[in-house]
Amino acid sequence: MRNIAFEDWVTEENAFDLVISATAFHWLDPSIAYKKTALALTSEGAIALFWNEHVHSDASNGFFEKVQELYQS
Repeated sequence: MRNIAFEDWVTEENAFDLVISATAFHWLDPSIAYKKTALALTSEGAIALFWNEHVHSDASNGFFEKVQELYQS
């Protein structure tokens, strides 16, 4: 494990079978992130990107609107 900014990490080419990012990949500069990830993956490797997305529906009973008030205070 390494604790370093992705942009500062020296790419280890063909070193990984899987790259996972959960709710963070969008913070990276896409002109750097995708190229470095592609270089780091083996030829059979994959990237898995996950995001949380708020789904508004009648079942939420206004939850997200009420919580937004907390964020603003």
